[in-house]
Amino acid sequence: MSPVIEARFALPSTTAEWLKDEASWEPPTQVLYSNDALKSIYANRALDLPVSEFGLVTVVSTILYRVCQFEILTSAHHPELYANLGREMAGSVQILDDMLNRRIKEAASGLAPEPILQCAKSLLNSVFYHLYGSIPLAIMKKFLSSPAALDRPEEISTVLDEASSPELYKALIRAADQFRFDCQLGLKYIRKVGPSQFGPESAISIYEGGVYLVCV
Repeated sequence: MSPVIEARFALPSTTAEWLKDEASWEPPTQVLYSNDALKSIYANRALDLPVSEFGLVTVVSTILYRVCQFEILTSAHHPELYANLGREMAGSVQILDDMLNRRIKEAASGLAPEPILQCAKSLLNSVFYHLYGSIPLAIMKKFLSSPAALDRPEEISTVLDEASSPELYKALIRAADQFRFDCQLGLKYIRKVGPSQFGPESAISIYEGGVYLVCV
């Protein structure tokens, strides 16, 4: 996917920088800009400068937006073209996943993940779901919006077989891994603390991941 960068802006600073008082704050000597970060990621290169938690959310959400834009225009009408996008973006999403996993390990300070990093992870999960299983996801959402259709399992099986993709396993593994983590953390615990700690994008990602697991 050719990166078309509409705007250039400095990615958000780290939380530590935001928490400094005015007397001790100094302008950063190096700034990571949005278009530079995206160009590096699209070229399958690691970023030259560290990225903050908010910056990581910004980058991942921008890539999710572009994937969904491409999905709307091509997935149902040009599946081969959309499949090519998945292959082209494989290196980019792997770089983001590596970055996110490092940050999560560095920030591991409690039972639940940091809210900002959980936001980034949820958005990246959705990137995997829409990039590697766009058609099955759309079909299952349609079935779930019409409960009567669930009484015809043979029809569901036929449609999903036709919509299957060689890369679908990447979305399924991602969904299963997230579900495994949620079960280890505790579903009741997540239900209790989630509304106050995590944003709505986390709920969307959980829903989409659950839809994929239903496909299995």
